[in-house]
Amino acid sequence: MTDSVAIVRSKLRIRNDLMRCFLSEFTCTAFLLFAGTSANASNLFGGGDCKVCVSFAWAFAIGLGAFAAGNLSGGHMNPAISFAFYLCGRLSAYKFILYSIAQLFGAFVGSLLTFFLYYDGIDHFDGGNRQTVGPKATIGIFVPSPQDYLSISSCIFDQFVGTALLAFCVMMFAEPRNKIPPVVQPMVLTMTIFLVATCVSANAGGEINPARDLAPKLMAISVGYGWEVFSIRDYKWFLIPAFIPFAGAAFGAWFYHLTLGIHINEDNEDDKMDSHVEMNKVNRVTIGNSRIAIPK
Repeated sequence: MTDSVAIVRSKLRIRNDLMRCFLSEFTCTAFLLFAGTSANASNLFGGGDCKVCVSFAWAFAIGLGAFAAGNLSGGHMNPAISFAFYLCGRLSAYKFILYSIAQLFGAFVGSLLTFFLYYDGIDHFDGGNRQTVGPKATIGIFVPSPQDYLSISSCIFDQFVGTALLAFCVMMFAEPRNKIPPVVQPMVLTMTIFLVATCVSANAGGEINPARDLAPKLMAISVGYGWEVFSIRDYKWFLIPAFIPFAGAAFGAWFYHLTLGIHINEDNEDDKMDSHVEMNKVNRVTIGNSRIAIPK
């Protein structure tokens, strides 16, 4: 039987690295937003309040996305994480911009797919009146909001700490000297995302991803929710998840490298150290009743 996949690959495979990376980040971010926001919708319309289940869905979506794109773009799916790799010299400025654009487009498309999938459910729930506040609000499917009691400074700290924790863990996985098998990294990343979501989601939904916040808001405007999606906390909140994660990711990435990463020995550093010790050993010879140390 003819291998049709091999034939298609030989004809359609993209050779340009930038285009491959763009397509990779776009596809995986779209998958992430589709899976995550669909889990939000299922939880809302299913009548349950299983926040743990939703956290699992987001975590597994990120893990699968990272696994799928690992050999192409790395599967960042988050402009803040791409920014952290850029600051650490592992991603060019051009690729950082390209990744961010792809992630924004992917997040828009992924959340839009969820809107179409649950269109009837949304209509049934809100009566066709797209709402951002109140008991019939459905905007939370796509964009979480901070708790009413949360101050602006706490919102900022929440986004900073959550993204810093995420970036710290991502840099740990990406560090070659840690020798984490690539096939295991997505599974460990899944557990990490679940940990982060469990730790920080209560305050403001645990967004810690500018693309995951901004793109669904733009999508919501395009399908009838209106500009009210930006009006939370007198238009102050939308700036926080859009910009603070970049600072948090930068801090978390460099905190890892300064406290752990740069102190890990290279594979051959221990051998060099052992050789240095051997070179500095002394020969001891016996002359009469005395032992004399003769440096090598």
